Amino acid sequence: KNLKKQEVLDRLRTIQKVSGAEGLPLSEVDLSKDFDPEEWDKRMAEVFNDDYYAQEDAEFARLQEKLENEGGAASARKQSIEALAGRLGEG
Repeated sequence: KNLKKQEVLDRLRTIQKVSGAEGLPLSEVDLSKDFDPEEWDKRMAEVFNDDYYAQEDAEFARLQEKLENEGGAASARKQSIEALAGRLGEG
């Protein structure tokens, strides 16, 4: 039983890390009683509320900027290819 509890707590820590919620109290989950889906939904709504989603996500911003920069480079390449194709068609 203790092994199973440790496994669940390890999974909760993983969820905290992946979700960026490492400071949130997910470890307060009571593993000694039966699972109650309504209680779980209520708890998740408390943890992942508007404040959680309003937080700045530096990693997301970095990846979004990288994607936008790559998109601009792809657009420039496409324009160069179209210009070259146009010049080849003129000849």
